[in-house]
This record gives sequence, structure tokens and C-alpha cells, in this order.
Amino acid sequence: MRSPAPLTGDALAKVTAVAKDALPGATVVRVETDADGNAKYEAHVTKSDGSQVTVKVDSGFKVTSIEDGPR
Repeated sequence: MRSPAPLTGDALAKVTAVAKDALPGATVVRVETDADGNAKYEAHVTKSDGSQVTVKVDSGFKVTSIEDGPR
């Protein structure tokens, strides 16, 4: 298992945009490589209602899942 690493540059911008499109009004807290290998990236997000979710994103910058709770 690899350790998650914070994203920068173009990948950061793309994953942030995908997460915000999936959850309008949400705040992206951090974006990193995925630690468990289910997707290439994950965005940790606080939804407009205050709940926390993790948005999983593949290498093509498509959302693969949205998981309840922080990860």
C-alpha cells in the first residue's frame, strides 16, 4: 500500500473541479493520491450541509464513488 500524497498543479485543479461539479456548494478540504488503490485520486470534501465525504476519482478524472465520512 502506498502512502497518500497531496496533489499539485494540473491534477489538483482537475480533481478539485470534478469534486465540486459532483457536489455543488461543497468545500474541498484536501486532494491527494488514493491510499487504498480503488481510484487514483481522492478529494476530502465538506458538503454544504456540513457532512464530510470522500470523492474518489479515476485517472481519467471521472468520479468513481462518493463515500460518506472522512477517510
